[in-house]
Amino acid sequence: MSFFQGKLELITGIPVGNQQLAIYNDDADIQPTRVLDDDQRPLGYYSPADFQVLKVRAQYLGSARG
Repeated sequence: MSFFQGKLELITGIPVGNQQLAIYNDDADIQPTRVLDDDQRPLGYYSPADFQVLKVRAQYLGSARG
């Protein structure tokens, strides 16, 4: 997953350590079908299907700068 997340960082600008990845059946879904939470597993482990949506969200830990 780290290699894949590295590619996503180039697209999204979200650093690998701050990415939260989830698979949804469609863009309107509120609850994810799968949460990609194990960096040791390849993307195929989560069995993404055609036309599912991968959402990348930023998770920032620590204090806010102000």
